[in-house]
Amino acid sequence: MPWTTRVLPAFVVLILAAQAATAQTLGPFTWQTQPYCNVLTVTVVPQGSHYQVVGHDNLCGAGVAPVTGTAVPVGGDVRFGLTIATPSGRAAHLTATISLGSLSGTWTDNDGRSGTFQFAGSGGGSARPAPALVGVPRVTRLLYTQSATSAGGTISPPVSLRTLGTFTSAGGALRLTWISHVTAASPGGGVCNFQLRIDGAPSGAVATGSLVGDEAVVINGATRNDAPVSLTTWFTNVPAGNHTVSLWIRSVDSTCTDNAGNYSRTVLVEEFGAP
Repeated sequence: MPWTTRVLPAFVVLILAAQAATAQTLGPFTWQTQPYCNVLTVTVVPQGSHYQVVGHDNLCGAGVAPVTGTAVPVGGDVRFGLTIATPSGRAAHLTATISLGSLSGTWTDNDGRSGTFQFAGSGGGSARPAPALVGVPRVTRLLYTQSATSAGGTISPPVSLRTLGTFTSAGGALRLTWISHVTAASPGGGVCNFQLRIDGAPSGAVATGSLVGDEAVVINGATRNDAPVSLTTWFTNVPAGNHTVSLWIRSVDSTCTDNAGNYSRTVLVEEFGAP
């Protein structure tokens, strides 16, 4: 079955002579991975029932990165599976599906980014971010020095005690680790529960006792109890953007204090990408 001779803008249709008699090279063709400024320029070679794709990413004018992959006809569309060898040595894996009617479509990569796969696109935008290190989180360290003390008595459900810091995230799964020291104080003993939240939201559904099960608990059996604390909390499906980490408390007959003495204290924000 010969290649169709119907010509679309600068592209002789990628579908499909699965029975092509010769391996005829098509191209070069370009697509922009919008909203980023990266433009992929590739040629296409029939390989039996699929197509070999070879070319480069222009890195928004900062150089070139080799692109290799495969294109497969799927109904009235063509699906690409591409690997981009970035200058860092890490590979970006990208899939895209285009319509034969427009030759444009959508793309997504292995870090969860996505957008329009624009045929012959050459618009502006920032460069597509480098691929994340697999299994190695991006870490942001938040520092604070002030102390904060609750109103005392019994407080339930939890209320915000203080803001611990802000960070910017690419979104996905995050792990917060809070390192400080805390105090529970009352004449007859009591309990303080300390909880981490992002943008005022807990890590999960609130359960028995207005808690989610990942709080730091300080029990005061006398008049005062001081304790070091390291609390780790997981959050999933955090949207990309700017976020605030806050410390919330629930108490029973206690005054609860974080960082009495105004020492330097830490929150580690580890980002693991899309879940």
